[in-house]
Amino acid sequence: MSISVNPEIRNYSESVFWGLTLRQFLFSGLGCLVSVGIFFLLKDAIGMEAVSWACILGMLPCGLLGFVTYNGMTAEQLLAAVIRSELLMPKGSVFKPVNVLEHTLQKSVKRRRLHKNTERRRNGKEKAEN
Repeated sequence: MSISVNPEIRNYSESVFWGLTLRQFLFSGLGCLVSVGIFFLLKDAIGMEAVSWACILGMLPCGLLGFVTYNGMTAEQLLAAVIRSELLMPKGSVFKPVNVLEHTLQKSVKRRRLHKNTERRRNGKEKAEN
């Protein structure tokens, strides 16, 4: 005899009705109520096929809220995280590399250039005098 235990205790969820968690059951019931409301509002205005598609589309958000989990977050937590990261937080960092070697040797490079320039001037004056 073996007993199955969740490897991660935080992933445990208790089934309340028909194998659904309380959250899934409540959102399923809400989705059914939304679908029934859409059906009675639109059944006389548009055709039956269009009403059935409207009922499905009306129930879809409730189903997503009840059943979707991503990285341990529920749908509304995921939506809040996406809004926070994409809209409220500043976008991407710009990488500006710093050449450490050039930065540390910059003074010696300037000295060498200055030294070469002064030597050229001296050599030019000596040739002109001769």
